[in-house]
Amino acid sequence: MHPEHTALYLYAIAPYGAAPMENMQGLQGSRVYAVSDRDICVLVHDCSLEAPAPDGDAVRELVYTHHRVVEEAWSRCGTIVPMRFDVVVKGGEGRTARDNLVQWLSDGYDDYRAMLDFFRERAEYHVKVSCREDQILAALEESEEMKQTREGAEALPRGRAFFYRRKLAELAREKLRGHLRRLQEAFLEALDAVADDVQRAASDGKAAKEMLNLSVLAHGRRIERLGAVLAEMEAHRGISVSFTGPWPPYSFVFSPRSAEMPGNNSKMENS
Repeated sequence: MHPEHTALYLYAIAPYGAAPMENMQGLQGSRVYAVSDRDICVLVHDCSLEAPAPDGDAVRELVYTHHRVVEEAWSRCGTIVPMRFDVVVKGGEGRTARDNLVQWLSDGYDDYRAMLDFFRERAEYHVKVSCREDQILAALEESEEMKQTREGAEALPRGRAFFYRRKLAELAREKLRGHLRRLQEAFLEALDAVADDVQRAASDGKAAKEMLNLSVLAHGRRIERLGAVLAEMEAHRGISVSFTGPWPPYSFVFSPRSAEMPGNNSKMENS
């Protein structure tokens, strides 16, 4: 096959020689191997630019396999800079895909070496905080202030009482918003004390009202403290917390300005 019709599919940057990479199988049974520069490398497999694009179930299977390879490399090496699915480097203008990849790795060497050092013994965790507003409102309405306001409405004539009850409902919603805002601020402050970094993502729109959707980067030594922060948040009435991980630190990989990806066949947002 002509060199310009071949490409390299990327899985992760890893310390070169940190662990054997034999017998690692990538997408569709391909052989995974290392392309190195000094003491770091990129784990890749050879691919063709002429291959048809998969869809549907085939894509889901490929994404799963990609993640499996990244996790296996993470387990073997102890630290990696993971690539997202479908990052491909191609050749062109008299250069092979390998030439372009080695150049890119060399240009960004200092940043990638620093990321590998920083990510060691750290992992990404996904935290979602949801609330049941009806339960929180019920708790707020039990406060002495709300009880007194409600008793005052009951003593009014019927016409005035109707409008007073509407005002009471607005007051309850205002108190709810303030309560949730203070909870969020306190929770994020507590997380900052135990995490190396926190990334906030958009809500996924599930049934319960989602307050926070977070990716948290934390050192292994701080997991118990992180768990305590989550447990304290969930102890509040009407609040539920979901927690998954550890995952490779996909959300915390940045793009070194010095390392423009040449011949890239997809948007390389995380490298």
